[in-house]
Amino acid sequence: LKPSSETINKIKLEWNKIASSCNISSIQKITSDRTSKIRARAKEFKMYSLRSWKQLFDKISKSDFLQGDNDRNWTITFDWLIYSEKNFTKVLEDNYKNKTRKRKAGAAPIKNKYKDDEYVIIDRKLVHKSELNKNRC
Repeated sequence: LKPSSETINKIKLEWNKIASSCNISSIQKITSDRTSKIRARAKEFKMYSLRSWKQLFDKISKSDFLQGDNDRNWTITFDWLIYSEKNFTKVLEDNYKNKTRKRKAGAAPIKNKYKDDEYVIIDRKLVHKSELNKNRC
């Protein structure tokens, strides 16, 4: 059992839907290499229906990390997703799910070592206000 060519084309269309809404790269063409990788992942994970792929893509659309909210501004690509069983598994198992950090019972509150009025966030980086006017033209 394997996804039909029609289903593979619909997978491409579904990917491009989330790509446009999540600011990640769309795909233009389903190459023979992509087709074989899609079929390999489908076989490994028994994901023969379009619905199962939509559920996977939904996980991506809910992950800030996969959409570039990380220290390298890296975003997921279709090729990275289908490249290996390992990458595919990570997304399926919610390794990139947005997490809220919880303190262990009895743990002391986390102390903020930064004085809020001395720092600002610029491009997702904490910057001391004294650094703001340095290296400006």
